[in-house]
Amino acid sequence: MDTTADGESRALTTSEALLWQAEESGHRLPVVGVAMLDGTPDIAALSRSVQRCVRLYPLLSCRVTAPQLPVSAPRWEPLAEIDLSYHLRRTALPAGTGWAGLLGLAQTAATSPFDRNRPLWDVLLVEGVDGGSAALVMRLHHAMVDGLRALELFSSLCDEGARRPRPGRLSLISPAGGGPAVPDPSPFLGMPSRNPFGAAVVGRGQQLVATGLRRVTSAGAGLRASRNGLCLPAKHSPALRGRSQDRRLLTLSAPQEDLRRSGRTVGGTSHDAFLAAVIGGVHHYHRATGLSWDHIPMAVAVALPARADEAVNRFSGVRLAGATGEEDPRRRLEQIHRAMRATRALPAIDPDGLGPISSMLAAAPVKAVRILTDVVTESDAHCTYVPGPEERRNIAGAGVTKLFAFAPAVNSAFSAAMCSYDATCAIGVNVDPRAVKDVELLHSSLRTGLEEVLFLGGK
Repeated sequence: MDTTADGESRALTTSEALLWQAEESGHRLPVVGVAMLDGTPDIAALSRSVQRCVRLYPLLSCRVTAPQLPVSAPRWEPLAEIDLSYHLRRTALPAGTGWAGLLGLAQTAATSPFDRNRPLWDVLLVEGVDGGSAALVMRLHHAMVDGLRALELFSSLCDEGARRPRPGRLSLISPAGGGPAVPDPSPFLGMPSRNPFGAAVVGRGQQLVATGLRRVTSAGAGLRASRNGLCLPAKHSPALRGRSQDRRLLTLSAPQEDLRRSGRTVGGTSHDAFLAAVIGGVHHYHRATGLSWDHIPMAVAVALPARADEAVNRFSGVRLAGATGEEDPRRRLEQIHRAMRATRALPAIDPDGLGPISSMLAAAPVKAVRILTDVVTESDAHCTYVPGPEERRNIAGAGVTKLFAFAPAVNSAFSAAMCSYDATCAIGVNVDPRAVKDVELLHSSLRTGLEEVLFLGGK
């Protein structure tokens, strides 16, 4: 995320621009996290923790601006001053609403648009959860972070993960109105600020074309090898049709070691076990609705490692056919393990590594991006897994007891995001109720699919 120099702007990378332009075309793409706390943190201490994160991660003090030319990518523009009273807020749950009330607040965060004149994030402190405890509902635009970088930011918010920011010129106004805080931003770790069709072409035209040709050639091999990731691998389920911007949030959890043990029964991982649980859940949902459906198109997110000279949001993914018609839970697990092992051997498609094509994608018109997004993201279920901290953490003196993540459900019936933390795998499910006509039935079906997978590890 450290991608802008003090006072400098830069163009969004292709990955970032595609995610931003997708929201321009009507999608909602926030990454939402819910951290359950064992007490209520002091708001002043929490404010200091948030201010530290803003100083460490310059994108938290940037807004996105439209390009001056229609052939340019949108840009990250640093702001000289951030009003934390907008980005850090507090509320209390109405009495008796409990977990459902907290998920309702997270659901609002998942469906509300960002203010485009401000940085694309906010943190809500929710008090009155289970008596004297509290929770944090954290929201960031997907163009700023993927799952791994969101957890990196979460670690910096924690007391144990605190890093000392460097001095700079950013002015932070605290929620209490106490005036500017000690300023900061971090060193420039991103791409140089330039117009991809301007100075870069004039100054390094021949080098750019040569590099682009090599990258396109390499990417062409990746595209051919990963054609299953671009083509729809199965027909959509009739029970999961219809798309909207409405959302319902659900949660599940399982001991991490139990999931890991289940994956090992077929030589796989806890990630394989998680995917098999989702497939099993859809299987039981189909059976409960009287439908027999052999396979669904299933998307699995892949986070690409940052290059040595930058730390930006880069993503890829694969699509495969989830065997929802398979009755045997073990065979479901075996099949997904084989499928994931095969896809891991394929070269990843990196939207930022296509040379001149990357520049064209980053500057593409909204309508073109909408078509591209619909083609690339089309699936019935979207799954992602992010390994979180292995040990308990604290935020502003309050212990984090659970950590849930909710990924955007873009052009899919639902997304399922698994985050491991403190020996527990928490699964956040983001459901489109227009596609899933019976959300509670899906919840119970996913729970059954998870129990079946866990039973395999207990044999």
